[in-house]
Amino acid sequence: MQISDTTPAMPGTPRPPLIARPGYVLFLLMLGYVLSFFDRQILVVLIEPVSRDLNLTDTHFGLLYGFAFALFYTVMGLFFGRLVDRFNRPRLLAICILLWSAATAACGLADTFGQLFVARMMVGVGEAALAPVAYSLIADLFEPRRRARAFSVYATGIYLGTGTAFLLGGRLVAYLDGFPNITLPLVGDVHGWQAAFLVAGVPGIFLALALLFVRDPRGRAAADTAAEVAAQSSFKAFFAHAAARWRALACHHLGFALHTGFGYAIASWTAAFYLRVHQWSIADIGLTMGLLLLTAGPAGALSGGALADAMLKRGISDAYLRLGSWINLAQIASVALLVLSPNPFVGLIGLALAIATMSMTGGPAGAALQLVTPARLRGQAGAFYTFVSNILGLSLVPLLVALCTDHLFGDPRMVGVSLLLVGTVVLSIAAALLWIGKSAFRVEAA
Repeated sequence: MQISDTTPAMPGTPRPPLIARPGYVLFLLMLGYVLSFFDRQILVVLIEPVSRDLNLTDTHFGLLYGFAFALFYTVMGLFFGRLVDRFNRPRLLAICILLWSAATAACGLADTFGQLFVARMMVGVGEAALAPVAYSLIADLFEPRRRARAFSVYATGIYLGTGTAFLLGGRLVAYLDGFPNITLPLVGDVHGWQAAFLVAGVPGIFLALALLFVRDPRGRAAADTAAEVAAQSSFKAFFAHAAARWRALACHHLGFALHTGFGYAIASWTAAFYLRVHQWSIADIGLTMGLLLLTAGPAGALSGGALADAMLKRGISDAYLRLGSWINLAQIASVALLVLSPNPFVGLIGLALAIATMSMTGGPAGAALQLVTPARLRGQAGAFYTFVSNILGLSLVPLLVALCTDHLFGDPRMVGVSLLLVGTVVLSIAAALLWIGKSAFRVEAA
């Protein structure tokens, strides 16, 4: 399907190159997701040399990784959702990719905690535009029966970016850290970890340039005026839409957000489980996690999207929420295998299944939201869902695991049991919410 641009060209003025096939644009969005997760996760890989040279404590790291990034990422996402519904989406994303890439490189120029904090904050600001743009563009590019697969392809970027950060980021800093300070033009002497941040900021430049050649597929009727467009995509219009569908959206947002949050818990505490219970080395854990994220993550995402679209083709109008409920229950079983198996290698089968089921809801969650959202509000709808998902999932669920380990069991070696306990409760609630919401969703999607 070729995308046309309804914006008229001036007579005698050649149109700029048009590269806007759906598959190509989806590929660029997925690459953006890869870069965003690589740029946000590389700090985890570089934390030892960064802490050494800047005299950072674990509290400093927690502020850099969580607060500095997540606060501005979630809040600015709501602002960008409004812009996405009104302005040229590829150009907006190109500008924001340049912003977060420059901010990533700026992390490599930081000499103090304060400078690094501001740079991480700007990474979060730039990346906040990606989800609203992607949700809105994918919905316009793909018809409903293909959207779950399209959103699944986009969601693979999470696992490709995080896995690459574990595998490539660690090797890159180990290689650069073995050299004496590197002298760069206009910058001066930099440590190996600083050079790694500078290198990480480069690919975004090329992706932003590619997006500048993509025309926004959103057409506008000739009668539309700027005032009409603004009214149709205003905050008031969005909240009126959400209020009229509160049951379907609440069950969707909370159910999928809890599932996403437990995915963050798996990513946060699996390494500690293998380190404390099975006495694996950090190097072995990093390699194993990286490989599983690169393989099981995309496999789960793609299979989840394909299965959801197949169910929708069979006339199951609540397929996305119904499938999401089943996936939550399947993930409980996979985490049980991971935690309860006395053999760590058998446990890896559970980990692979946990990562696969963790990624399977990416397509259904995104596609479901589009079925109940008008085109003019899709940027804000995607931004608000991302806001709920990050505030509830990223902030709360991984913390529950820590609280259980520290205060309920009082033993660091019980981290696996804490993970299973929290997973059983959280995923059961998520499954129930999605199952309850599917009837309201079926009415909305009709």
